[in-house]
Amino acid sequence: MDNAPIKLSARLVRRWGLRLKAFRQRHGHTRVPVKYLRDPGLGRWCAQTRRDFHRLRVERLKELLRLHFNFGWDLAFVVGFCSLADFKRRHGHCNAPSRGTGSARLARWVRRQRSAAGRLSPRRRHLLERLGFDWRPYETQWQQRYAELCEFRRVHGHCEAPQAGRTAALGRWVTKQRGRWHHPGREGTPLSPGQKQLLDKLGFDWAPKDSHWQTRLAELQAYQRRYGFGKVPSREAKPGLGAWLGWQRKRRAMPAAERKQLEALGVEWHPVQSHWQRRYGELRAFQQQFGSCKVPQGWQPNPALGNWVALQRKRHQRGTLAPNQRRLLDELGFDWVGNPMPPRKSWEERFRELRNFKQRFGHCQVPAMWAENMPLGAWARHQRVLHQHGKLPAHQRRRLDELGFCWRVAHRIYTASRRRTGSPAQR
Repeated sequence: MDNAPIKLSARLVRRWGLRLKAFRQRHGHTRVPVKYLRDPGLGRWCAQTRRDFHRLRVERLKELLRLHFNFGWDLAFVVGFCSLADFKRRHGHCNAPSRGTGSARLARWVRRQRSAAGRLSPRRRHLLERLGFDWRPYETQWQQRYAELCEFRRVHGHCEAPQAGRTAALGRWVTKQRGRWHHPGREGTPLSPGQKQLLDKLGFDWAPKDSHWQTRLAELQAYQRRYGFGKVPSREAKPGLGAWLGWQRKRRAMPAAERKQLEALGVEWHPVQSHWQRRYGELRAFQQQFGSCKVPQGWQPNPALGNWVALQRKRHQRGTLAPNQRRLLDELGFDWVGNPMPPRKSWEERFRELRNFKQRFGHCQVPAMWAENMPLGAWARHQRVLHQHGKLPAHQRRRLDELGFCWRVAHRIYTASRRRTGSPAQR
């Protein structure tokens, strides 16, 4: 049987349609008998059209529906087919979604055709295939995603597509394939052996969390062999490894085997407390050797210990030091005051120092790095800055003018005055 589409012209449909319309007006229906004596040609045309409806174009089928043509048992199918043809013209495919405005009924019709694919008449099946009907949309979509994954692996060298950006849909599909394999009951249809074989050819990782853990563990072993046993990974040496190790410390239900592997590498589960205990042991040794806890800043045998001691004083002032830590420090006779900064001198005191400086050297150009009194040089420079911005009080400016204070200091004069008033060793 020739299945090529029939080029039934609109003029021909219109001519037979007028005769069919007259029949409907006379009898109230369009079920024209094959041997209709009043118009024998109309009966033969209706029979032939019902027999070859699968070869008609969609536009002609719609015109026949408007004429209330009697398709017999195929009437409901032709109505659904015309709706699907309109859907494909708008969206480019035949996969009508079950959720959408006006497409729920069409989606149910499409599902019925797929479920009855083996029982459909050749005419209906041929008409759907002319439209490009997809009998297995899930397999088609799977093949499309698989092709995208092949391309992703060719570019990036792995199958871990991120679930963000342009690869978001592919990343979700990858996760779903793992669920279909590990939990077939929860993720819909199980993964077929053929699909799993295709994914295995790409080196698909079915347990990425375990693989990631083993990879990070190997990185940690290599890092500690290079930088020292138990050393915390730095961001510069190994990006991401320190954050991973911090996450391992926060895990509540870590498997015993993983915990044992990390402990074998000397991983500390509470590094902040361990660090505090180590510094406390160093301070106790210092106290036993020197009889006090006043560790100088930058103490050469252990420069970090002086900074740690100063930090404990700050934590005590802020109230963030733990009670048990304060108790342990009190037992060593810890000095909570330390070496307090001398109080800032008033403007009058600095002015008297400047006056004494002029009596000794005959000018007020105090070098910025004068060894005998460095704060005086900074104070003199600060007065010039205040004067430049108009923030120096008038009475202070008047007193400085009376003293012969120079508001603008040339570099050559400043250098010469620095040589004249140099450090005691230079003089």
